[in-house]
Amino acid sequence: MSSAASAIDPATGNWYFGGAGGKDGNTLRTSVLYVLALGAPICRGDCNCDGVVDFGDINPFVAVLGGATPCSFENCDVNGDGVINFGDINPFVAILSGGGGPCP
Repeated sequence: MSSAASAIDPATGNWYFGGAGGKDGNTLRTSVLYVLALGAPICRGDCNCDGVVDFGDINPFVAVLGGATPCSFENCDVNGDGVINFGDINPFVAILSGGGGPCP
């Protein structure tokens, strides 16, 4: 008899699926672990990658506009057009003005 379990790591987005070994008649089954790297979910405006959109994201957002490397390109590309530029400022302010909050 064998058993299986799965879990998703919210910090990395990795999906872990594993099965415990057992004996099936004369066949010995081994344990396995699979990891599917899905990547962290996109959270527009979370420019410090702490899982929350709040005032702590302002300085990292401004730094990225100035050429710094973002912790997550997708998070800082707030308008989702594939570039991080001044076009992201108004959507970023709109998210903060709406209260921000935890990422999905």
